[in-house]
Amino acid sequence: MTDKSQVQIPSGTWIVGKWTGRRWRIRGCLGVGANGVVYAVDRDDGLPGAMKVCEGAGQVAFEWSLLERVKGARSSFPAPQQIDDSDHPHAQYFYVMERVGGKPLDKVWLGLRPRIASACCTRSSLAWPICTRPDMHFVT
Repeated sequence: MTDKSQVQIPSGTWIVGKWTGRRWRIRGCLGVGANGVVYAVDRDDGLPGAMKVCEGAGQVAFEWSLLERVKGARSSFPAPQQIDDSDHPHAQYFYVMERVGGKPLDKVWLGLRPRIASACCTRSSLAWPICTRPDMHFVT
């Protein structure tokens, strides 16, 4: 990602879709990844969502097409809500998907650690050689 996509949009900022006219209010940053930034947002009618802002239209279109392909009642992926462009300098290309509740990984990792260790460190596990190496261990 470039420095432009690393700039975080402040909470309270409204992003207006060029083509749909829909307005989304930024609530806060959910995460930053290799292909963009994801924000918790609320649509102007109150519908909650997660807005993925990418540097290029191609990235947005590709990810949107994947969400469209896997959507459905039994899908474990967030449902797509809107794809659009905006005039905001840090949110030119974006899509909005269903916002799924949960806790950040850093808040739940310590609670998962014993279960992960017991699941991966059995002799029948493919991870057994890694788990038995003295130089490999879980980060705490």
